[in-house]
Amino acid sequence: PEEYKKRRNKGRLKLFIGRLISALLGMALACVLVFFGTKDMFGALDDLSSNLIEIPNLVGSSINDVLGSKAITSNFTIKQSSRYDSEIGEGIIIEQSPDQGSFEQGKEISVVVSAGPKMITVPKLVDLTAEEASVSIKNLGLYCEKITQASDTVDEGKVIASFPDVGNSVPEGSTVKI
Repeated sequence: PEEYKKRRNKGRLKLFIGRLISALLGMALACVLVFFGTKDMFGALDDLSSNLIEIPNLVGSSINDVLGSKAITSNFTIKQSSRYDSEIGEGIIIEQSPDQGSFEQGKEISVVVSAGPKMITVPKLVDLTAEEASVSIKNLGLYCEKITQASDTVDEGKVIASFPDVGNSVPEGSTVKI
């Protein structure tokens, strides 16, 4: 038992000394990093912040104005896509990513540009039944208004004319009269 106690105490002493040396080395390393690394760390942050350029809010701007702006095109890459929008005119930016803020030079800015309202070409409706013409018009995203008119040359229940006429383009959601 006495020898067991000596070995156990020796083991505890070695463990204590190992932990003490590890703690001292860790503190020394922390001091070196704080003393020598602080200047480099803060210097790098200063360099990063000085390279940041403000991206303005582009939503509502004309894509032509944005692409003509040297302040934007010389500092950022513009990636554009388009989407139909019945409320916002063609060529106006309706979305932007990233939003306005400070970013590094060369950052890509994605913008969605309004293509204006989607235009639908009125199909040939003459000689179709009113029901066939109505379904055809509705399938295109248009509304149908039926007007009854007598004709000596066209069978009853068939379309004799459309307004707008075949081949004309109208904004999606417009009404075609048959």
